[in-house]
Amino acid sequence: MEKKWKTNGNKSIDLLVQGRPRATLNLSSDTITLPDGTVYRLKRKGIFRSRLIVTDAANKELTRIKPVRWYGTSYNFSWKGQGYVLSVGNNPLAEWRISSGKKLILSYGLDASAGKIQLKTGGTIDGDPFFDCLLYYLIRPAYHEQSGTDETTLLLLLTAAG
Repeated sequence: MEKKWKTNGNKSIDLLVQGRPRATLNLSSDTITLPDGTVYRLKRKGIFRSRLIVTDAANKELTRIKPVRWYGTSYNFSWKGQGYVLSVGNNPLAEWRISSGKKLILSYGLDASAGKIQLKTGGTIDGDPFFDCLLYYLIRPAYHEQSGTDETTLLLLLTAAG
């Protein structure tokens, strides 16, 4: 299965899975829009902007992604009644992961192939598009800094769903 992030202008990026639109991430308004019209807003809070609050279009809080410790690399949050851990690390380059218990749900990381930085994903290929958007939103600054491009981004899928 192929995932692709495609810039569509005005700081807006579409997530395509097998060529079908799954979500749009608007970087100027920090919103995620799904094909059914559902809109999620991302807001950073805190002195170090380490908390992320997700609200719906009516500004109702849906979840609060907060660090386990102020100096740590793990964050707890719940989504649709399920608890998750968001973590960041080096594997060997920057990587963001969402897991539930010991099971990896989705990961986005940087990969250096033939001297070029690309994105790689792991975990569920066709899961909740909110998770894809969240991880892309978080990894994008590192990806943009390392690759120097905002062109269409092809993700290397290194693991299959299962």
